[in-house]
Amino acid sequence: MKKTLETDIDLKAVMKKLEELHMTIHIQSDHISQLEKQNQNLQNTIATDVFNSEKKQDEQRFLAPETPSISPDNIAAFYAFFLAKDIPSPSAHRILTFDKVITNAGNDYHPNTGTFIAPRSGLYVFTWTIRMYGVSYHTTELLVNNNFVGSTHLSTNIHMDDSVTGTVVVHVDEGNGVLLRTADIPNGGDIISRPEGRSSFVGWSLA
Repeated sequence: MKKTLETDIDLKAVMKKLEELHMTIHIQSDHISQLEKQNQNLQNTIATDVFNSEKKQDEQRFLAPETPSISPDNIAAFYAFFLAKDIPSPSAHRILTFDKVITNAGNDYHPNTGTFIAPRSGLYVFTWTIRMYGVSYHTTELLVNNNFVGSTHLSTNIHMDDSVTGTVVVHVDEGNGVLLRTADIPNGGDIISRPEGRSSFVGWSLA
């Protein structure tokens, strides 16, 4: 009888151990499942980050390079015109000195000589307008460091009032001068500048 009782006690202990073992296995199984889920989420996050990074790199390959900014302190720009005088029958290679300065950011345009001195090397835009009346014909040239880079020509008939405009985009080295002059070919008549239409010279830096 005593032996049977001891056997029952041993069986109950074994059963309790088995139940505890099953419970431990169940808990561990849930923990493993959670770890696997976290691992999958982490892999998905990494894959998404890699995809977004590669996409951004691909987009940046097609973006235009950033243009260097120009602060107000280093802007170069000017606008000047002939104020109240005509230039009667200017001769060949006559430098055109636009005396009325409206804009001169940086003070790089010099109205006494009609010359713009580049404050730094870079790209610049220059545009000029020449107005004539009556029987006139003139060719004007834009020079950079005494080198020809652009020109305009206009010929007007009697009682005809007209103008011509030229524009160039050119690299100018620091310290080089830019000016307008008449060409070394036959010119005739007056270059005029009146309130209803000015002969003018404009320039500004791009970069």
